Amino acid sequence: MIRPSPYRLVLAAALAALTLLAAIPAHADSIWNSPACATGEITDYAIGDEETGDESVIRLDGQTALCEPRPRLGTDADPHQFGLIVYAEEGARIGALTEYQPGPAPTAFTYLVDHTVDWGDGPVVAMCLAYKEDGRLSCVGVNFANNPSVFPISVDDPRVDHLPLDRECGSCVSDPGRE
Repeated sequence: MIRPSPYRLVLAAALAALTLLAAIPAHADSIWNSPACATGEITDYAIGDEETGDESVIRLDGQTALCEPRPRLGTDADPHQFGLIVYAEEGARIGALTEYQPGPAPTAFTYLVDHTVDWGDGPVVAMCLAYKEDGRLSCVGVNFANNPSVFPISVDDPRVDHLPLDRECGSCVSDPGRE
Protein backbone atom coordinates (compact mmCIF):
# COMPACT_ATOMS: atom_id res chain seq x y z
CA MET A 1 0.00 0.00 0.00
CA ILE A 2 1.32 3.43 -0.98
CA ARG A 3 0.88 6.10 1.65
CA PRO A 4 0.65 9.73 0.57
CA SER A 5 3.33 12.10 1.79
CA PRO A 6 2.24 14.18 4.82
CA TYR A 7 3.47 17.28 2.97
CA ARG A 8 1.09 16.59 0.10
CA LEU A 9 -1.80 16.22 2.53
CA VAL A 10 -0.97 19.57 4.15
CA LEU A 11 -0.63 21.22 0.74
CA ALA A 12 -3.96 19.76 -0.42
CA ALA A 13 -5.69 20.99 2.75
CA ALA A 14 -4.21 24.48 2.33
CA LEU A 15 -5.34 24.65 -1.31
CA ALA A 16 -8.83 23.53 -0.35
CA ALA A 17 -9.02 26.22 2.34
CA LEU A 18 -7.89 28.91 -0.10
CA THR A 19 -10.49 27.77 -2.61
CA LEU A 20 -13.24 28.03 0.01
CA LEU A 21 -12.05 31.47 1.14
CA ALA A 22 -12.08 32.75 -2.43
CA ALA A 23 -15.74 31.72 -2.74
CA ILE A 24 -16.81 33.68 0.37
CA PRO A 25 -18.07 37.22 -0.40
CA ALA A 26 -15.81 40.10 0.63
CA HIS A 27 -16.34 41.22 4.20
CA ALA A 28 -17.36 44.81 4.94
CA ASP A 29 -13.89 45.63 6.33
CA SER A 30 -12.46 45.15 2.84
CA ILE A 31 -14.18 48.39 1.78
CA TRP A 32 -13.73 50.28 5.06
CA ASN A 33 -10.33 51.81 5.82
CA SER A 34 -10.66 51.69 9.60
CA PRO A 35 -8.39 53.55 12.02
CA ALA A 36 -7.08 51.78 15.11
CA CYS A 37 -9.03 54.05 17.44
CA ALA A 38 -11.51 56.93 17.31
CA THR A 39 -13.92 58.88 19.49
CA GLY A 40 -17.20 60.51 18.60
CA GLU A 41 -20.90 60.85 19.18
CA ILE A 42 -24.23 61.53 17.59
CA THR A 43 -25.11 64.88 19.17
CA ASP A 44 -28.47 65.65 17.56
CA TYR A 45 -31.16 63.53 15.92
CA ALA A 46 -34.66 64.09 14.63
CA ILE A 47 -37.27 62.64 12.31
CA GLY A 48 -37.53 64.94 9.32
CA ASP A 49 -35.02 67.32 7.77
CA GLU A 50 -35.65 70.94 8.77
CA GLU A 51 -33.80 72.27 5.72
CA THR A 52 -35.83 70.35 3.13
CA GLY A 53 -38.99 69.57 5.11
CA ASP A 54 -38.60 65.91 4.14
CA GLU A 55 -40.39 63.77 6.76
CA SER A 56 -39.13 60.48 5.24
CA VAL A 57 -35.62 60.98 6.65
CA ILE A 58 -33.96 60.76 10.01
CA ARG A 59 -31.35 63.48 10.46
CA LEU A 60 -28.26 62.65 12.53
CA ASP A 61 -25.60 65.24 13.41
CA GLY A 62 -22.41 64.78 15.38
CA GLN A 63 -18.66 64.68 15.34
CA THR A 64 -15.83 62.16 15.48
CA ALA A 65 -12.05 62.31 15.75
CA LEU A 66 -9.12 59.94 15.42
CA CYS A 67 -7.27 59.01 18.60
CA GLU A 68 -3.96 59.47 16.79
CA PRO A 69 -3.26 62.25 14.29
CA ARG A 70 -4.20 61.52 10.69
CA PRO A 71 -1.22 60.81 8.40
CA ARG A 72 0.07 63.93 6.68
CA LEU A 73 -1.30 64.79 3.28
CA GLY A 74 0.92 63.57 0.49
CA THR A 75 1.78 60.29 2.19
CA ASP A 76 0.85 56.98 0.64
CA ALA A 77 -1.50 56.16 3.52
CA ASP A 78 -5.16 55.89 2.54
CA PRO A 79 -7.38 58.25 4.54
CA HIS A 80 -9.21 56.66 7.44
CA GLN A 81 -13.00 56.58 7.40
CA PHE A 82 -15.85 56.60 9.86
CA GLY A 83 -19.34 55.53 9.01
CA LEU A 84 -22.96 55.09 9.81
CA ILE A 85 -24.24 51.56 10.24
CA VAL A 86 -27.99 51.13 9.70
CA TYR A 87 -29.63 48.24 11.56
CA ALA A 88 -32.91 46.63 10.57
CA GLU A 89 -34.77 43.76 12.20
CA GLU A 90 -32.92 41.13 10.15
CA GLY A 91 -29.64 42.69 9.05
CA ALA A 92 -27.18 45.57 9.18
CA ARG A 93 -25.65 47.65 6.40
CA ILE A 94 -22.98 50.30 6.00
CA GLY A 95 -25.09 53.34 5.31
CA ALA A 96 -22.29 55.81 4.58
CA LEU A 97 -18.52 56.05 4.84
CA THR A 98 -16.88 59.45 5.30
CA GLU A 99 -13.19 60.39 5.41
CA TYR A 100 -11.83 62.09 8.49
CA GLN A 101 -10.85 65.68 7.71
CA PRO A 102 -7.15 66.69 7.90
CA GLY A 103 -5.86 68.04 11.18
CA PRO A 104 -6.51 67.27 14.83
CA ALA A 105 -9.99 68.87 15.01
CA PRO A 106 -13.03 66.58 15.12
CA THR A 107 -14.83 65.93 11.85
CA ALA A 108 -18.45 67.05 11.90
CA PHE A 109 -21.07 65.02 10.05
CA THR A 110 -24.71 65.17 9.06
CA TYR A 111 -26.35 62.02 7.76
CA LEU A 112 -29.86 61.80 6.35
CA VAL A 113 -31.28 58.29 6.56
CA ASP A 114 -34.27 57.55 4.34
CA HIS A 115 -36.28 55.30 6.64
CA THR A 116 -38.72 54.45 3.84
CA VAL A 117 -36.08 52.51 1.86
CA ASP A 118 -36.87 48.79 1.90
CA TRP A 119 -33.68 46.78 1.56
CA GLY A 120 -35.27 43.48 2.43
CA ASP A 121 -34.34 43.22 6.12
CA GLY A 122 -37.29 44.96 7.71
CA PRO A 123 -37.67 48.52 9.00
CA VAL A 124 -34.80 50.51 10.47
CA VAL A 125 -34.52 49.86 14.23
CA ALA A 126 -31.21 51.57 15.06
CA MET A 127 -28.20 53.42 13.65
CA CYS A 128 -24.66 53.74 14.96
CA LEU A 129 -21.72 56.02 14.32
CA ALA A 130 -18.72 53.69 14.00
CA TYR A 131 -15.02 53.84 13.15
CA LYS A 132 -14.96 50.18 12.11
CA GLU A 133 -17.44 47.35 11.77
CA ASP A 134 -17.39 46.43 15.45
CA GLY A 135 -16.26 49.86 16.68
CA ARG A 136 -19.55 51.53 17.53
CA LEU A 137 -19.12 54.99 19.09
CA SER A 138 -22.69 56.22 19.54
CA CYS A 139 -26.09 54.75 18.67
CA VAL A 140 -29.73 55.76 18.38
CA GLY A 141 -32.81 53.59 18.32
CA VAL A 142 -35.83 54.16 16.09
CA ASN A 143 -39.45 53.42 16.96
CA PHE A 144 -42.18 53.91 14.37
CA ALA A 145 -45.05 52.56 16.47
CA ASN A 146 -47.66 55.25 17.20
CA ASN A 147 -45.45 58.35 17.23
CA PRO A 148 -42.17 57.97 15.34
CA SER A 149 -39.23 58.69 17.61
CA VAL A 150 -35.44 58.58 17.68
CA PHE A 151 -33.65 58.13 21.02
CA PRO A 152 -30.16 57.30 22.32
CA ILE A 153 -29.28 53.66 23.04
CA SER A 154 -26.07 52.02 24.23
CA VAL A 155 -23.48 50.71 21.78
CA ASP A 156 -24.14 47.17 23.01
CA ASP A 157 -27.94 47.37 22.88
CA PRO A 158 -29.48 44.11 21.54
CA ARG A 159 -30.74 45.98 18.47
CA VAL A 160 -27.15 46.51 17.31
CA ASP A 161 -25.09 43.88 19.08
CA HIS A 162 -26.32 40.67 17.46
CA LEU A 163 -26.36 41.38 13.75
CA PRO A 164 -23.48 40.82 11.35
CA LEU A 165 -22.71 43.62 8.93
CA ASP A 166 -23.84 42.47 5.50
CA ARG A 167 -22.88 45.11 2.95
CA GLU A 168 -23.51 48.69 1.88
CA CYS A 169 -27.10 49.84 1.57
CA GLY A 170 -26.42 52.11 -1.37
CA SER A 171 -28.67 55.15 -1.35
CA CYS A 172 -30.34 54.68 2.04
CA VAL A 173 -28.08 57.38 3.57
CA SER A 174 -26.94 60.71 2.21
CA ASP A 175 -24.23 62.98 3.52
CA PRO A 176 -25.38 66.48 2.49
CA GLY A 177 -22.24 68.15 3.81
CA ARG A 178 -20.05 66.28 1.34
CA GLU A 179 -22.24 65.76 -1.71
